[in-house]
Amino acid sequence: MQYYGDLSGDESDENSASSHSETELDEPEPFRIVLHADVDCFYGQCEMLRLKLPPDRPLAIQQKHIIVTSNYAARRLGVGKLESVDTALSKCPSLLLVNGSDLHEYRKHSQQIYASFRQSVLVKMTNSSVSKGSMDEMMAEWFQSPRKDHERNDFDDDSDIYIYDPSMTTRFKEDQSGVETVVRHANPQSNQSPTTKELKMQQQLLRAARVASDIRETVLEETGFTVTIGISTTLQNAKLASSLRKPATVNVLLPMHAPALVSALPLRQI
Repeated sequence: MQYYGDLSGDESDENSASSHSETELDEPEPFRIVLHADVDCFYGQCEMLRLKLPPDRPLAIQQKHIIVTSNYAARRLGVGKLESVDTALSKCPSLLLVNGSDLHEYRKHSQQIYASFRQSVLVKMTNSSVSKGSMDEMMAEWFQSPRKDHERNDFDDDSDIYIYDPSMTTRFKEDQSGVETVVRHANPQSNQSPTTKELKMQQQLLRAARVASDIRETVLEETGFTVTIGISTTLQNAKLASSLRKPATVNVLLPMHAPALVSALPLRQI
């Protein structure tokens, strides 16, 4: 994948990204790095773990006569959020329905996941702060440059790490309405070479992706839950990144790519 600013360009081009010396990029100053962790299909995972169900078993959580969420197996069969139970069963007769009116067990799982996430962040990310949003959301801020042992420009071997590429078509699906938005950029490649600051920022975000991948694995091992983590330099961009690809991924949104992406989204989704 081509990232923003190719670090291996032609050395003879004084305006190219490669004209920045290795020394300039060797010890980058710390930037604000934000992680937004979203538990994948949280209620669904709670019930699948409780009932020891295989991942291909369609399951939905109902409150009264409404589907409040469904697992990925059910979503692939067309079961959507906030539709009636009758409609969901007409789409998927084998759908397993679980009453989700009692949130007590969900809150317990939420606390366990947050405790695992928080401890892992504080151990792996010096000078970080961690906070909790809703039951299935957690955030972390980091002002420390990631260690160089997490640095590598080639992420092809990291199947769970995705770096947003503006040259590719991106699809967003609204959680409630199910409306899908397709984002395409007519001219995704900028003619302007990235600055040294932008290259340093990219370098640190890619290093942070490796740390976030370790955190994601730790949460899975300790709690049994998969999470998707978005990484950027603001909470809004990190939250947007966490919805780029799901489930069980680490998604990086470089800040220079965010404005065009946000401008292409419907107002309701923003």
